[in-house]
Amino acid sequence: MAKKDEVKKDEVKKDEVKKEETVDTVPEKAETLAPFEEWANKQFLKPWQIAGIREMYKIKPGKQIDKKSFDDMLAGFSKKPIGG
Repeated sequence: MAKKDEVKKDEVKKDEVKKEETVDTVPEKAETLAPFEEWANKQFLKPWQIAGIREMYKIKPGKQIDKKSFDDMLAGFSKKPIGG
């Protein structure tokens, strides 16, 4: 019985290695960069919101950022108290 259990454990380990190899070989998607203004327009932000985010994060016109960065900036700006 011990030999059968050992064989099954070895088979499982081989399967785990194969799964890990396939995960590593899958190419990651490149992050899409776009100007800050484009992300803001897609979210239908008001001019005062755009100006506030730009001021808070010191964003210059045309700065290229990815979607996650934009979402993080928007969330941080939204949590900030007015006047603070």
